[in-house]
Amino acid sequence: MTSADIAALRAFVERELTDDEIAQYLDAPVTEDERRGVLELVEWFCRRYPTPLARLHYVTRAHARWGATRPQGPTP
Repeated sequence: MTSADIAALRAFVERELTDDEIAQYLDAPVTEDERRGVLELVEWFCRRYPTPLARLHYVTRAHARWGATRPQGPTP
């Protein structure tokens, strides 16, 4: 991948969506495959972290990890 490809991809990913694009995304119905995928993830998470305390520990660690990787500086 060239630097031009990376720049083009970055520009696409970081673009501002129009109100119509946002509405189209939000109004799209959830497919049965998407629904099933979400339920599978919830089931996995509940098996992996079976108690409320285990889930809280996960969230605490994840929050610290996300904060450490978040870019520093002013937010837009």
